[in-house]
Amino acid sequence: MGTHAGGMESVTDSRKQREVPLTIFAFLWGSATLFSMHVAWAWAIDFVSTFPSWIGLTNFTVVVAAVLLLIRPCSVSRLGMLAAAQVAQTLFLLPDVPNHRFIMFFVNVALVIAIVQAHDSKRFNRLRGSLSETVFRSFVPFARFAVIAVYGFAALAKLNYDYFNPGHSCCTKFYGNILDWNRLLPRAEAIGSLMILATVVIELSLPILLMWSRSRVLGVVVGLAFHLALSLDLVKLFLNFSATMSALLILFLPGDFYCVFIEKWRALRNGTSDLRVVSRLCAATLILHVPLVITCIFVTEDKQISQVYISALGIIWWSYSLSLLIATFAYLRMVRNGEFRHNSTPTIPFRAPLVIVAPLVIINGCSPYLGIKTRTSFNMYSNLRIEADYSNHLFMPESADLLGNLSDTVSIVETDDPQLKEFEKSTVKLTYFEFSSHVANRRDLNVVYRRGEELLTYRGRRLNNGVYAPHWILRKLLLYRPVGDGVEEGCIW
Repeated sequence: MGTHAGGMESVTDSRKQREVPLTIFAFLWGSATLFSMHVAWAWAIDFVSTFPSWIGLTNFTVVVAAVLLLIRPCSVSRLGMLAAAQVAQTLFLLPDVPNHRFIMFFVNVALVIAIVQAHDSKRFNRLRGSLSETVFRSFVPFARFAVIAVYGFAALAKLNYDYFNPGHSCCTKFYGNILDWNRLLPRAEAIGSLMILATVVIELSLPILLMWSRSRVLGVVVGLAFHLALSLDLVKLFLNFSATMSALLILFLPGDFYCVFIEKWRALRNGTSDLRVVSRLCAATLILHVPLVITCIFVTEDKQISQVYISALGIIWWSYSLSLLIATFAYLRMVRNGEFRHNSTPTIPFRAPLVIVAPLVIINGCSPYLGIKTRTSFNMYSNLRIEADYSNHLFMPESADLLGNLSDTVSIVETDDPQLKEFEKSTVKLTYFEFSSHVANRRDLNVVYRRGEELLTYRGRRLNNGVYAPHWILRKLLLYRPVGDGVEEGCIW
């Protein structure tokens, strides 16, 4: 990018230029947060109807932090506030946290560590870089690692016999949701196997493409297009996951992407400064979000109103997602035409987020195979069934069941509890861990159940039922799917 004549002005311009990458990521991350909250549109109803409630307050705090960040995306402190708010929100909501929010949790923990580390005055002075640049360079290695790990574990989970069965594969079921509103696409019966194969190939190829520098831009294009396609399902509403991964995919683009992207916008805006261009992009995006934020406060359970709301959300997201794809294609064209100058920035020798948080990501992804937990472990909607004595995976064996929870199961014989009713006299069982977490200390239910060879009764009106909930820390960290025949046909996160 061009330099100014004055020495001080040139230094200032260079420093602001190095702040652009983190500013653009902040814009994408704030938008991803709002899209995620829009999908859970009932957050506003809960906030108003149950005020004051901790869930409502945490959701409201995250939304406010995201809006404040979009108003001033160049602020490292505001990015840190959003990251900290989302970490607190996730810790409060555990264990019932969808996978995309679990991904955001790890990324936000890494962001907080990177920001705290960057404020170390001695290290900061040694790097002689801006705070934004220091945070960005420290944080990006972990973010890239997390993306590769998530796609790798998601692809590994799908390599099972039931996912490749078009009769009950989650892939064909979700494609059916798209067909409900788009009748122009071919029917699932005709291309079901092709859709399944394409999904597996894409998810298997993404970690490979993103791992090598020469193929990363192609990986970003494939990933953005893949998530745009996923978001066409307006029933399951994968656009929250798509928004999260799209923001992280942009981090795989070379530093030239940010420079070229801003330079072109500066030319269009007659020399407008870098950060002001990004601020205007953020303002435009925020304006699109405002009607949805306001609408979800007044939205009711009326089906027609909710359908209009979801359709509007889909249109806004698709426009946003297509813009990211177009910007990436424009970058590819500029690279091919040689319309950029490379701008190198110093590397950071110690990347604390990668060292501290990366092992947690690996453990989380390996959890189903180790038996630690079977949900929120990046194996969402994969038809995977890994149990203590059964595996439908093509090559992974039965779960190691390190904690013994998968082999300790409960069959529901009779109950008056609506949530347990679906398991009554069924081949599908619950782990005793989940069963005891649900019924312990409750006086409003009765249940007859079989644990092993014992037929037992829990009567809620009695104080001592012999059922004790697991320790609250374990209940926060562990979450299990049901076990038994038929579980593999369900599509749950």
